Amino acid sequence: MKHNRYNYTLLLIFVSFLSCSQNEQFIETLRVTPVYNASGTLNEVYFINELTGVVSGDNGCFFTTFDGGLTWNKIAVDDTLVSFNRISFPTPLVGYVSGDPNVIMKTTDGGHTWLPARESEFLDYTYFPSEDVGFGINKYTSKVYRTTNGGETWSETDFSSATGLLSPDALFFFSEDTGIVIDNYFNEVSFTYNGGSSWHLSYEDDWLGATFRHRTYKNISYWAYGYAGAINGIFYTDDYGDHVDRFETEGLLSANYYYLNSINTHNGVLYCTCGQGIFAVSNNGGSFWTEYYDQNSENFEMFDAAALTESIFIGINESTIYRLTAF
Repeated sequence: MKHNRYNYTLLLIFVSFLSCSQNEQFIETLRVTPVYNASGTLNEVYFINELTGVVSGDNGCFFTTFDGGLTWNKIAVDDTLVSFNRISFPTPLVGYVSGDPNVIMKTTDGGHTWLPARESEFLDYTYFPSEDVGFGINKYTSKVYRTTNGGETWSETDFSSATGLLSPDALFFFSEDTGIVIDNYFNEVSFTYNGGSSWHLSYEDDWLGATFRHRTYKNISYWAYGYAGAINGIFYTDDYGDHVDRFETEGLLSANYYYLNSINTHNGVLYCTCGQGIFAVSNNGGSFWTEYYDQNSENFEMFDAAALTESIFIGINESTIYRLTAF
């Protein structure tokens, strides 16, 4: 009887040890599959919903998908040397893609057809906070322009380098009135609260300037910055930049948020963030994150990515579009 009890105890210990070992070794994995090789470096991916998305990049790279990234359609552009740098969809039907030098493409049917904006000879980077109102920057003259008719015509705002930014190279608008012009090199921003009629430099808002791309979903604007220094992580604001908060980092390995440089959502609940050797997903609005590894159980890098569902993602890195699916 004593011998049997001893064997049973050993069996429990062994099962418990095996269970702990299996839990410690379990990691979330994704099958990372290349689905399209482009002719230039890709810069941004954006999905309107689970099926419809846009990818843009250098050398005139501009693609759409309507089946969740399984197949991609190349959009023809007049200048094949243009570097597309910004995608903005103020509504599910109306969207804009801008590039340097001087190209703005517009859709009014959810990405099925695209036409060049009528007047864009002097704009290198644009963003549209609403269907008709948009703002553009000429990075070489440090001037900012505004349109109120969907890019048909543009008028110059009073922004200039005298506002305080030495080399502005991007802009973002939280609304038709409130926006920022960004100097990415110095992480500096200049604010307007009246649609560009006046601007002022803000020395206390370098958090807003530390980004490659701001995005918005309803009343939340969000971005990521993953480089060495005091400014790093994933951020959001729900009051047009007056207060900036970090997303929670629970679930991320220690200090991994230092390496994130992109965050994306199409519904405000399912978020995808990625960067230098890290890919993570939140299913609850950014309160908790799960890190994913590739099919070889290794970290992998994506320059930008979008979450379609809780188990399907589209990522870009260098000149390749990837489809990432959970096992």
